[in-house]
Amino acid sequence: MRERRGILPLLLLCFGVSAAVLWPLPFSPHPHDHSDTLFNTWLTAWNHHAVINLRNPVETPQFSGFPDGQGRNDILLTQWMVSLPLRLATGNPVRIHNLLFWISLALSGFAAAKLAEDRGATVWGAAFAAAAFITLPYFKSHLWHLQLQSAGLALAGLMFALRIVEGRGPRWPLALLIPLQGLASLYHWYFLNLALTVVGVTALFTKGRRHVGVLVVYTLLGNGLLAPFLVPHMKNAGIWDVNTITSTDAASFVSPWQTGYATGWLRSRHAHPEAALWPGLAILAGAAWAVRGKTAWNGPFLPVLGLFFAAYSLGPTMAVWGMELAPGPFRLAAALPGGTAIRLPARAGYLALLPLLIPAAKQLGKKPGWALAGMALALGEAAHPGVSRLPVAIPEYHEWIAGQNPGRILYLPVVPDLDRPEVETQRLFSATRHFAPSVNGYSTSLPRGYHHAALVLDTWPSRKAVELVTRMEIDLIISEGFVPEDADESWYDGRVWTGALWLNR
Repeated sequence: MRERRGILPLLLLCFGVSAAVLWPLPFSPHPHDHSDTLFNTWLTAWNHHAVINLRNPVETPQFSGFPDGQGRNDILLTQWMVSLPLRLATGNPVRIHNLLFWISLALSGFAAAKLAEDRGATVWGAAFAAAAFITLPYFKSHLWHLQLQSAGLALAGLMFALRIVEGRGPRWPLALLIPLQGLASLYHWYFLNLALTVVGVTALFTKGRRHVGVLVVYTLLGNGLLAPFLVPHMKNAGIWDVNTITSTDAASFVSPWQTGYATGWLRSRHAHPEAALWPGLAILAGAAWAVRGKTAWNGPFLPVLGLFFAAYSLGPTMAVWGMELAPGPFRLAAALPGGTAIRLPARAGYLALLPLLIPAAKQLGKKPGWALAGMALALGEAAHPGVSRLPVAIPEYHEWIAGQNPGRILYLPVVPDLDRPEVETQRLFSATRHFAPSVNGYSTSLPRGYHHAALVLDTWPSRKAVELVTRMEIDLIISEGFVPEDADESWYDGRVWTGALWLNR
């Protein structure tokens, strides 16, 4: 009963700290950026549109005309489920995305608190774990990745896995958390499965060996529940040559996030922009104190996990302050199924920090004053000038499209450059007005032949482009920046002209 009474104050703390870290994003109608934020905004809105219209949300209306166009992005159905009550308060898809971002980070902090409590931390230690986890630079390095804020599901899955090998607590939550994590973030789902493998192997050398079979059964069950959603992803997942996978300089472990007032100036220029593996001063101080007292961990699981993911996060090449030294241990992990689908291994870095977070929480939680001081230090180090936002508007012609019910749309010019996704992601975001199928799209990887098709289509109305348009059964062409002579409609937004040309009417 006492534990249940403590849930509400802990949740309030998590939401408060998360709001401070993300301020003013949670309550803003503007996106942080025009690339992945708008893409994820469109995807969560599409999930809602698909489900309420009894359509398969995995079959997204982008890359229409390409047989292998599906299964090239995160699914975000877990976020859609969370968004349902938000849609009663607002219909603005960007505002819903920003609220989901806030909720996801807060619940990740809550999961970190419960993991710390399960490992022996007091209530005050759990509160510190929540605040310290939420303020990790890791999350601020992914302000455009809604899916990566869902790390709490992986932490919760890890907590129940540890309970299983220790022979205590219910087992079924693990089988539920695995598909929920997969539907929220395929990266975190993959990292969770790696973590479960490490826990299982480590347990073979402890008294928990007799429970490893149970862990395997519930891990397989959870992944089996996710399998129907993974089929298109397994078929079309991006596979990268191991030498093209991004390595992370070891400097990232000692490089705070650059926007922090207190320590941002310490960030190394060698640290990858999305690799912020600094644990924070509060975690370091508390962990050092706990290790010195020899009361840091309950068993070998967390230290082994930490070592594994620290090495994994560095990627295929070991680099230290700009000097490439040797091939990294990641090359061994890349041989595992799906290993070369991970473009940035540093996204697993939060798992490498658990062996520091948990002992810090256990030590500082011994007295409320220590825990409060630790939380204040974590928040102070995370203080920043505010998360930037950009204005975004939906062009008028998308309102027109909404009333036309077209078959397949081609937007010209096609921009298949994954390093410059803003054109296509803004088109997808604008398509939340109608969700008409479009040849254009954006995702982690592009369909086969998409680059070539874009080169041809961008020469329209050349003979080859007209032939390809006919072969792809395109119904409507929207030409941004010019108006064809025989256009059916045209618009001018004060900067550029846009024309619409029906091909089959």
